[in-house]
Amino acid sequence: MMGPAARHARRPGRALRTGGPPDAGTRLTDAQREQVKAVMESHRDDQKAIGDRMQKARKALHDAIAADTFDEAAIRSAAAEVGAVEADAAVLQARIHTEVVALLTPEQVKKAKELRTEMENRVKDGRGAACTARTRVCFRTRVRARCRGRHQPSETV
Repeated sequence: MMGPAARHARRPGRALRTGGPPDAGTRLTDAQREQVKAVMESHRDDQKAIGDRMQKARKALHDAIAADTFDEAAIRSAAAEVGAVEADAAVLQARIHTEVVALLTPEQVKKAKELRTEMENRVKDGRGAACTARTRVCFRTRVRARCRGRHQPSETV
């Protein structure tokens, strides 16, 4: 299982926001794209290490929960480890985000913030990831294409 920061490692610019092509709204220059790629590459080993730690920590938690005998202390300990790894992943993601944002112009930063707000509103309105995926089947219209979110969340199919 990969953490959020590790998922962005293969997509330069993806650390700016979620959803869509890496620079669809921010319009990175070729030089910026290369700089973002270098930032992501510089953190690749850290992202891999956190992903590996997360996978082990989640497995240990699952094993503690599914054990034949109930052991609250073991479950709490395993859950605390998952939390610690999540915290490390969040710090790394913030570090990468800060480095990437430093490469942007003020206009690009503003646009990235607008795109993030737009995505948060989509999720809040029930038009989240399934509707914004580029080539996924829309969960409302059952069409394999990019859903533009034209339907209301309460509609039935």
